[in-house]
Amino acid sequence: YYDIRAAQNAMRALHGRLLRGRTLDIHYPMPKENPKKENTSEGALLVNNLDSSISNEEFQRIVSSYGEVREVRRTMHENSQIYIEFFDVR
Repeated sequence: YYDIRAAQNAMRALHGRLLRGRTLDIHYPMPKENPKKENTSEGALLVNNLDSSISNEEFQRIVSSYGEVREVRRTMHENSQIYIEFFDVR
């Protein structure tokens, strides 16, 4: 199961935060089924404006304090964008 609460907590804490001189811009990804539905998430976030020298593993260590991380990966669009997925271990 995805953990929406962990994604919300991470977004509240990290959106607008400076990391290696860059301001993080964090949003929920657009849902595949209904792209017009905003602010919905299945426990996933898109992090934009990330310094490309930050590895996926390093960023996973940062966000893991907000919940269990299922996946952290660079998107195909940009090296400065990371997709994060949290999951509920209850």
